[in-house]
Amino acid sequence: MAEHTMRFHWAMGLMCGILALSCEIQIGRGVQFDRTAFNRERALWEAQGISDYIFTEIYFPDNPEGNVRVTVSGNKAVKKESQDDDREGTLFADTISGIYEEIEKDAAYWEEELSGGQALYRSVNFSIEYDPTYHFPRKVEFAIVEPGLVGGWYDVTIEDFVTAETASRKQENFDIAAFNREKRRWADQNITDYTFTQVHESNHLEAPETIGFMVSISGTMPASGDWNDMGKGYTGSIFGMYLRILSEFQYWRSEMYKNDDYVSVDCEVSYNAVWHYPESLRFRVGLSSGESVRWANVDIVEFEKLE
Repeated sequence: MAEHTMRFHWAMGLMCGILALSCEIQIGRGVQFDRTAFNRERALWEAQGISDYIFTEIYFPDNPEGNVRVTVSGNKAVKKESQDDDREGTLFADTISGIYEEIEKDAAYWEEELSGGQALYRSVNFSIEYDPTYHFPRKVEFAIVEPGLVGGWYDVTIEDFVTAETASRKQENFDIAAFNREKRRWADQNITDYTFTQVHESNHLEAPETIGFMVSISGTMPASGDWNDMGKGYTGSIFGMYLRILSEFQYWRSEMYKNDDYVSVDCEVSYNAVWHYPESLRFRVGLSSGESVRWANVDIVEFEKLE
């Protein structure tokens, strides 16, 4: 991964030489890296002996972002689920210890590069935020810095970290692989003009809403419909619905691991076999009492592609 990162730094440095004059980062000399804090937090992480855990790694820049849910067992990644695309692995590292190692390798590389006097840049900055409870690098920001110029850079964010012990008391039900596959199939058809009716009921609505949409303008915005009702619907386009389903699941999954009363997130989606839109959605966030703190039923009917 380090070689990929270095090559990327060089390419981004050339691009940003033209585009990044407006960026503002404090400029120092050499490698700006708080090694004392890094070594302390790394030792605190290792001292906990956490070998089984789950986390989401978001790596940027990449298009789409490298958003991957990783399950670690025995300090080895045993499962990697792309959250936004068909990526098969992480773009930085796939364990917390591996992330620490990657940061250390990058810092050592740039220390050697700058101390040798051959580097094109005078300074690189590592800015790292650490989780106060588990001591993993929660946010890593790297940038090559020159006056009036930001060169290569990357951000790594760790979200929704949970130990296997905590995860065993919770339940996630969402086939993310099928979701990404059907979302890609929908996009590949390039259907820009269509109509459909959406039936939406949830505990956020006083009564079920039936809303008709005609979508055009590259399939991104509703071209017609009752605008007063659209806020009650589950977005006004098929692609928008895909985005809404994913964001709802990710939001409530995060909430579930923060709240002891939330024990499950169920997101069941069925897809149209011809056009690959989400034909129906059944969404539930379960409480320990057996009730649902959040539920929604959404059905798409009368879908028609316009010529």
